[in-house]
Amino acid sequence: RLLTSLTQVICPEYDRELARLNLAGVMLKLFMEYHWNTFLHTHMEQFISFILSSASDASSELLCSLIVDAKLLQNLAKMGMENEEDQLQKRRRRGYMGHVVNITNGILSGIDNNDALKKLVDDTNADELD
Repeated sequence: RLLTSLTQVICPEYDRELARLNLAGVMLKLFMEYHWNTFLHTHMEQFISFILSSASDASSELLCSLIVDAKLLQNLAKMGMENEEDQLQKRRRRGYMGHVVNITNGILSGIDNNDALKKLVDDTNADELD
């Protein structure tokens, strides 16, 4: 909760340091590793939602860290594919899938309202998403 709260403080120095520490990448790795940790998934979703809604330009360091360094789009696609494979083998749906859907929907709606996000998503190599 502390790290999620830190992202909500409007302070470029905090953003810069959190991006330098690759907070988004570390949190995303944990998100993917612990399929059933709803507490972690909820905070990651809030973290991403805040970054998507607060970043107003492409120089937003946390937004760049999230989309480019943490490879959010590629990892969302990977989680979806892994879940699909589990479903084909008659396993349970992974616990984070509701959060993955919410994050994906947030990105899609954010693209319409946020030019910085749209530019970063457009710049993401489409081949990496396959």
